[in-house]
Amino acid sequence: MSTHDNSDSTVDLNLVQDVAALIRAFTVPADRDQALADVEAIITQLVDDVTQSSSPVAVSTLTALLPELLRNATTWPYTEGRERLHAKITWAVDKCGKHDVAVAMPADRGVSYLIPAAEIVPIATDDEEVASEFEHAFASDGRISNMTRIMAFHPQFLKGFREFHNSLLGTIGPLPEDVRHFLAMMAASRYNCDYLVNVHLLHFKECDGCEEWLTDPSAIPERFKPWLVINSLLAYAPWQLNQGHFKPLEKGPDRWSPPEIVHGVLILAHLHALASFVFGVGLHPELDLQTDAPTLDTHPTGKVLDPEGEMDARQRQWLESTIQRLKAEDSVEGSASQDDEAGEGSATDYQPDEDNRWRQLFNASSLPSWDPVWLETHQDFNVHEYKLFRTTDTIWTDHLYNEVRKNCSELASKLDAEFASIRNLTYAFIGQRTSERVDTRRVRWAIWNYCLRVRGIEVEGFDYQNINTMLENNVPLKRYCKEVTCYPDAMASSTYHNVTVMQDSEKVHVTLLAMDARKHSSLLYAFAAMGFPSFSNRS
Repeated sequence: MSTHDNSDSTVDLNLVQDVAALIRAFTVPADRDQALADVEAIITQLVDDVTQSSSPVAVSTLTALLPELLRNATTWPYTEGRERLHAKITWAVDKCGKHDVAVAMPADRGVSYLIPAAEIVPIATDDEEVASEFEHAFASDGRISNMTRIMAFHPQFLKGFREFHNSLLGTIGPLPEDVRHFLAMMAASRYNCDYLVNVHLLHFKECDGCEEWLTDPSAIPERFKPWLVINSLLAYAPWQLNQGHFKPLEKGPDRWSPPEIVHGVLILAHLHALASFVFGVGLHPELDLQTDAPTLDTHPTGKVLDPEGEMDARQRQWLESTIQRLKAEDSVEGSASQDDEAGEGSATDYQPDEDNRWRQLFNASSLPSWDPVWLETHQDFNVHEYKLFRTTDTIWTDHLYNEVRKNCSELASKLDAEFASIRNLTYAFIGQRTSERVDTRRVRWAIWNYCLRVRGIEVEGFDYQNINTMLENNVPLKRYCKEVTCYPDAMASSTYHNVTVMQDSEKVHVTLLAMDARKHSSLLYAFAAMGFPSFSNRS
C-alpha cells in the first residue's frame, strides 16, 4: 500500500487515485453506473476499516476523498447518481460518528458570496438549454464549476465562452498543455485570484508540469521570464507595452514562435479578464479546490446604500428615465471630454490583497536585467501622460480577428463567436420592469465603451455623451464597471450590492460585458505593441 503523510496519519494514495479514475468515468454514460457502484463499494470498505479496526489510514483516506465526492454529490448533472452518492456519503459520516470516529463533512460555502443561492440556476434545472450546457461542461471538464453555474444565467453566452475557454487551455493551439496552465497561473497571480490559480494548478499537475517551478522562482526556465513583465503591464497598464517587451521572446535557442506568442497573449488577456469575472460575481472555489487561504468574502464589505436613501432614489430615477429614453429612441448629440479619464473611483481607492503569496512566485526577483519595468498594482490611464488608443467599432472583425487567425486559426473563430455572443446578448428589459420591452443596445454599448475608455481606448464614431445619458444618476453602476474592469481584487461587496435597480442576472450580464471589453482592450494593446501592421496607424 502506497501511503502519504497527512497531518497525524497517512492517506492511501493508490485508493485515492482509483477513486479519481472512477470519478472521471462518471463523464462516460456507458461506464457511469458501474463506476458509481465501485465508488460506493470503496466507501463501504473504508467505513468498515474505520469502524471495525479503527484504521487511521482509512480515516485519513475517507477524509481526503470527501471534498471531491461531495462536489459530485451536489453538482453531478444526473439526478439518480447525485442522490445515491450523497446518500452514501451521509451514511458513511453518520456510521463513523456512531463509532466515535470524527470524519468531518467539508463545509460547502456555496457558489457565490455576492449572489443569493436562491437566485442561482439549480443543477436540477428545467431549462433544457442550461441543462444541456451543464451536461456538456461535466462531460468535458469532469465538473460543473461555480463559474459555469453563474454564467448559466446567460446560456447563450456560456456556450460560446466555454468553447473558446476549453480550446484556448486545452488541445487547440501551438503551446503544450503544461505551458498553457503555467501562463494561466501567472496571469491569475496578478490578482491573487485563488479560484483561478487553484484550477490551473490542478490541471498543471494533471499534465505533469514541473512542480519545482511552483516553489522556486529560480527554477522557472529563462524563456518564461519575458512573460513576467508582459503579464504585469498587460494586467495593470497595457498602454505601456511596446515592441521591446516582446522582442526577447523571439531571441535565443528557446525562442517562441509567432503563433506561440499570440497563443500566450490570448491566455494572459483571457485570464486577466476572467479574474474580473471571478471577483465581480464573488465566486467561491468548489469543494475540492478550497484551501486554508483567506476566502474571497473576507474582502471589506464597504458601505451599503440605504434602500430608502438618496443614491438609491437616484438609481430608481435612472431606471425610469432610461426606459423612457429607450422607448422614445432618443438620440443625444455630443462628444466626450478628453479629461473624463476614469469616471467613478480612482487608483487612490485601490488596495490590493495583502495576501500576495501567488504574486511572490512570479515576482520581480525573477526578472531579467534587460527591463526594469515592473508594476505591482493597477495604474489609472492618464490622458495627460499617454495618448488615447483611438480605434473603430469594427477593429475586431477588420484587424484583430485576422491576426489571431493567421497564428491560431481555430481559436480565432471560437473567440469571434464569444465576442458575437456578448454583442448580441439582450433580454429587452431593464431591472424589475420585465414587461416593458425596450432595445437595450444603447445601455449595453455605453457600458462596453465606458469599460474600454477607463483603459484608454476611444472608439471613433461612438457618441461618448451616450455614456453620460445612459448612465446618469447611476454612480454605483459606473463604479462597479470600473472596479470590475480595473481592480477587481480590491472590490468591496458593497460595490456589487449598491447596484440596487438591477437583478442579479443583469449584474452578471454587466460583468460579462466588462470582462469581454477588458479582454478586447488587452488584445488591442498587446497586438499593437507586437508591431502587427494592422496597428501601424495607432494615434
